[in-house]
Parts: sequence; structure tokens; C-alpha cells
Amino acid sequence: MGERPISIVKRLAVTRLVAIAILSARVARMLPLALGIAVVLDRRRSRSTCGPGQAGRGPRPTSKIWSTPPTRTAKKSVCLGFCSWKITPRGSAQCSLLTKEMIRQRRDLFSGALTGIVCAGLGCMRLERIVAVKTAEDAGLDVARQSPFSPPTLVAGLLADNIDVHDPTLTQDELEIYFSSQTNGLFDIWTSTRTLANPTFASPTLVSELSSPGNDLDPDVSLDGLVLYFSSDRSGMGYRLYVSRRSARDQPWGAAQEMSGLGTSTLDMGPTVDPTGLMMVFASERDQVPLGLYTATRSDPLGAWQAVRALSEINSVRQDENPALFGDGLSLFWSSRGPSDGSTSDLFETARPTPSLPFSANVTPADSLNSPTDWEGDPWLSQDGRHILFVSDRVTGVSRIYEAWR
Repeated sequence: MGERPISIVKRLAVTRLVAIAILSARVARMLPLALGIAVVLDRRRSRSTCGPGQAGRGPRPTSKIWSTPPTRTAKKSVCLGFCSWKITPRGSAQCSLLTKEMIRQRRDLFSGALTGIVCAGLGCMRLERIVAVKTAEDAGLDVARQSPFSPPTLVAGLLADNIDVHDPTLTQDELEIYFSSQTNGLFDIWTSTRTLANPTFASPTLVSELSSPGNDLDPDVSLDGLVLYFSSDRSGMGYRLYVSRRSARDQPWGAAQEMSGLGTSTLDMGPTVDPTGLMMVFASERDQVPLGLYTATRSDPLGAWQAVRALSEINSVRQDENPALFGDGLSLFWSSRGPSDGSTSDLFETARPTPSLPFSANVTPADSLNSPTDWEGDPWLSQDGRHILFVSDRVTGVSRIYEAWR
């Protein structure tokens, strides 16, 4: 007698389960794997009809197919997990457990189930990995944000104590610093280096190749020390943002180029660019007075900026400036006169879950760094958010660079 094939309804149901398993792998961790396993368990129940020698796998079928047992010993073969019985030539033809069509259908069924499990498993593994990595990064930054900074200490070795300095920025190894200070009434960009053996910076030197007849300030150096963003009024059209590049750390900086795509403004200052070079935050007076924070993005680190928008979620009614991105562009420090109603400038911090989302409006003041009556601003932070440089005029009334850790 011929074997009855699996019903079309059952095959459609199994196919639906497999499809759900594959699609769900992207949005759930354990559900797709459970669906795949359910299909296999259903297949294992079907194996209970495999006949002689399958003790403990279910009741013996009552189908007439087993009415005439094999006349000789049958030997089991396994094909992709299926049981079939190869009957010796003298065995009854009616004793075949599975017809070729049934084997093909069950092989298709098992392949579909196996595909569901593999896709679900890979989806779960990938999602688990992303969630684990993201959780670790966020946990580290959250701990940093919740921890107060140590008492600030003066950064030694930079110009004389009676000379104002501003806008510190470090390379990733923290061995090279840039800052701005006035020379003959105009701001210029200065630099200094140090070694691992000697943490004190050497006497700074003027970055002459970036100096102009105007004011050059607000430097922001890339992590690798090969790109420098800054603000300048050299064009005579107000303060605009510029960029300079060099081929190696021991080479001079190239000619500064004005950043394109930022629109018209007579006051753009304090650029800070994320490690990818694709997202920037800066201060501007273009839409509001006084200064407010803006962001811009681009698709190519060498291309023009675009999609400029105000960070209205954190801008106050007073002056917001001196932004500093860290944590791969997910966290932001800046200075604001808003909370003090313009009487002084303090440091604040916020964050966001992804670069495509706005920063949280729930900003946190850096209470361990801010002083009640002194000016604090010009922050720079390491990418892990645990080391900060900033400027304050505390103690002497002269703006000096301080640092702290958390």
C-alpha cells in the first residue's frame, strides 16, 4: 500500500513557523529559537512512526503498512536525521516505511526547521552581541556621568600665570595639547607636547602656519592629531569655522580651509567634531541671540557639512557655547549662562542613546567643577568621559586650564 503524504495544511503551518522564526530573529532573542525547536519536536513526534526498533519513541502505528513484517533483518539508515528502513530483496514491498515522496517531503520539512533554527540562532547571537557591547559602553559612560570629578588641579607648564589661556584640546594619547591665547591683542593657537615619562607639558610654541592677521581660536584636534578645527575672523566676514590637516604628527599644518555647507553667519565658534568626522556641534548666533548650540552632519569626512539645526532641546535663554563631544558623539559637555541668569558661566552635561536622536533635555550640572561666582568653560573630555580639561578664572581672576578625573 502507498504511504499517505503529509497534508498541505501541515506543510503550510510549518512553513509559517519557519518564516516567523526567521523574521523574529531580528526583534526577539529567544522566541525565534523556541519556534525552531518546536518544529523539530514536531518532527521528532513524527519519528515515532518509524516502526520496528524504535522502542521508546512512541506507539507502533496501526496502519496496514505494518501488517506484514519484514522477512529478514532490516537495517536502519539515517539521512539528515530521518529514519528509513532498507528491506532486503525478499522483504514485502508493503513494508517500506517511507516512500520516496514521503522521504522528500520530510527532508524538506526538516530542512525548513533547521533553517529556522540556524537563522534564529544567528539572529539571537548577533542581537545578544550588539546588546552586550552596547550595554557595556553605556554602562561605562553612565557610571562616568554619575560619578563626580575629583577636585580640579591647575595644568602646569603652559605660559605665564598672568596670561589668559582658553580652549584646551588633546590628542587621544593626551601627549599633545592645543589652546588659544592672546598675542599683541589677537588670539592665536598654541601647542605643547609631553612624554609618558614626564607628564608636565613643555614650553608651548605658536602654531605659526595657522596664524592670521585676525583672531584664531577654539581649536579642536582630532584623536589621531592629524586634523584641527578652529574658529577665525580672518576673512573679515565675522567668525567662521576652518579646518587644517597634516600628514603626520611631526609635520606642519596645511593651509586652513573654511568649512563649507554651514550657511551664512557672522558668528560661528567652538567646533567639536566626533571621531568619525561626520558630526559636529558648534556655537552660533545665526538664529538666536545670544549664542546657542547647533549641530551639523555630513556623509564624507572630507565633504561639505549639511543638515544644520539648533540643539533646541538643551539651549537656554542665555549664552550656550564651548561644546565638547565625547563617548563617540553620544555625550556632550558645554558651558551656559542660563541657570545663573547671565551672572556667570557653568559647565553642564547631557547624553543621547544614538547619534540620530536628540540630546536629552535633562541636563546635569558639573557641580564638582563649577564654582558659585567664577567663570567655567572651554571643556575638553576624553572619549570615556573620565578626564576633563576646562578653563576657569577662579583664585586669581586669570583664565587658566584645569583638569580633573572621575
